[in-house]
Amino acid sequence: MKNTYRPIPFIRLLIPLILGIIIGEFYMIPHIDFSLIILIPTTIIFAFIKLKSRKIYFAILLYITLFFLGASRIYQFNTSHHSHYFGHFINKYEEDIYQIKIISLPIIDKKVKIEAKVEAIQQNKKWLSTSGRILLYLDKSEQSIHLNYGDRLIIHSKIFETQAPSNPKAFDYQQYLYYKHIHHQSFVKNTYSIIQESNSTFQEVIFSKIIFIKKHILNTLKKHIKTTNELSVAASLIAGDKTYLEEEVKMAYTSTGAMHVLAVSGLHVGIIYLLIFRIFNTIQSKHKYFLGLRAFVSLGAIWLFALVTGASPSVMRAATMFSFFVLSDLFSRNNNIYNTLACSAFFILLINPYMLFSPGFQLSYLAVIGIVYFQSLIYRSWFVKNRIGDYIWQLISVSIAAQISTLPISLYYFHQIPTYFWLSGLVVVPAAPFILGLGLITVLLESVVPILASLFAWVLYALIWLVNSVIFLIEKLPFHLIEGISIGIIETTIAYFSIILFMFYLQKDKKVFLFLSIFMINIIILSNSIKKI
Repeated sequence: MKNTYRPIPFIRLLIPLILGIIIGEFYMIPHIDFSLIILIPTTIIFAFIKLKSRKIYFAILLYITLFFLGASRIYQFNTSHHSHYFGHFINKYEEDIYQIKIISLPIIDKKVKIEAKVEAIQQNKKWLSTSGRILLYLDKSEQSIHLNYGDRLIIHSKIFETQAPSNPKAFDYQQYLYYKHIHHQSFVKNTYSIIQESNSTFQEVIFSKIIFIKKHILNTLKKHIKTTNELSVAASLIAGDKTYLEEEVKMAYTSTGAMHVLAVSGLHVGIIYLLIFRIFNTIQSKHKYFLGLRAFVSLGAIWLFALVTGASPSVMRAATMFSFFVLSDLFSRNNNIYNTLACSAFFILLINPYMLFSPGFQLSYLAVIGIVYFQSLIYRSWFVKNRIGDYIWQLISVSIAAQISTLPISLYYFHQIPTYFWLSGLVVVPAAPFILGLGLITVLLESVVPILASLFAWVLYALIWLVNSVIFLIEKLPFHLIEGISIGIIETTIAYFSIILFMFYLQKDKKVFLFLSIFMINIIILSNSIKKI
């Protein structure tokens, strides 16, 4: 990495935005938008006026503006403090009558789970317009399993606040919902009625088409893959749907460090990106219209895949990042991977600042940064002459690099370390492109040549069965998982300072950075020991 910040301007812009979001979340500042009314025009003026110290004043004003912008965006997104938030009007002792609009694809399990906006609530036989999101659990019925994005319902049911986990070391689902702007939930029996079906707006029409594509993919997979373990992996990896994910499969992939493959992420978006580019590269043309068509098809495929698979934080990050790659290639601009990452994070956080607190968002960015920075260093530390051995070492070095950068945050959220992550990576990472490719080919052929679709589906099933068998085998190895490691936010921060100091040591070759890095690790170990005692 060069000792200059010129190629990475978006990192300088991202830092004040993130600080503003963090401060704004913990210290909600009302009417902060008024500060932006003054700051934004002033910053623009300083960008053009001729002064000797113009650049310094402009930089200071720009960073202050971005800080306030972050605080403003988080305030706007948190509807719980708004006067029309539905939580201010709920009845603590009786059932409420409220109107909702479904804003997610229903997840069908023992119950039908949906996320919804509460558009109005009834008080004293009058309807009050409200805002805010709610998580609903409906009894399974012929009506509930066919609900769609955009449907509007009238519901008679009691509303509860979401509850923190009784086990302090369990995953905090209440906090997870909080960062999705959901603070209440309701368990609905059959006390509801549909007042309006979806497709009433352009957005609902688009989402209904996307949901139709997703359902077609899932139905095709269910038709050809009959075993639950293999279907659950296929549905997760190809369609981003974890509804079918068996607990046995989930535990096996989690404890072997392979769960990231089932969570649709940058790996999958990258496969789509490379697949399209390779198809277009078979036609040797530099014509501007051809390049424009390639960019258009690439962007369309990337974002369609992102939306169909659920638009998770990792997918949104990857889709945004690869979109910048496509556009920079179209306009013949050189890429700096760190600047592209910062740029994608900047725009995602402007759209939804609460993404910053999503474990998926944090893990996906940290994994990419770790791979970009550490992988080449690890790979060059050992030269393997054999071609197959060299390929295996490349895969292992990628796994180790990602593990270095994500370990502290993984311990903070999940309190465990999969010891054979490097071994599972040798299986699932090379297999993922083939599984995704075979799945997409099967879906495309299903409506055209069903016999060929069945053939590709059989190969897909066989590959997933083989991958599952290896994962279950790795899970049975001794000491496959180290559990019970609990670290707080302060220890996590210290761990990342230790990693940064180690990076300085690698870059500057000064032992003082190495000693400080080791010292900070010892502080974490000592802190954890004191807690246990």
